[in-house]
Amino acid sequence: MSQRLESLIGLVLATGVILSLAILVIALGFYLADTGPEIILSDKYRVISPNFFDYVKKLASMSFGASSLMAIGLILLMLTPYARIIASFTYFAARRDLKYTLITAFVLVVLTISLITH
Repeated sequence: MSQRLESLIGLVLATGVILSLAILVIALGFYLADTGPEIILSDKYRVISPNFFDYVKKLASMSFGASSLMAIGLILLMLTPYARIIASFTYFAARRDLKYTLITAFVLVVLTISLITH
């Protein structure tokens, strides 16, 4: 891999993790302001879905608050590896490297199927 690709992948991964962490810290602040240090295991803070896209759809119907921010932070964290594969695929396609374009396309398809079915 070239230095440019490694830098791009590092930037994508670091940005995704840092943004996710920032959102989760803000969500934790809202949660603590709402409930105090008590841990509540009610259904209010759960999102149970058969697959990722249903999870995102349920998030859109949730009221804004700590639980929705936590879900957004987790979604962003889950999409970070997906964004990394998209960046790699785009890089290899732009360089017209057929071998690595096909490999990353395969990984992208597998990840997409995983998001649809789980």
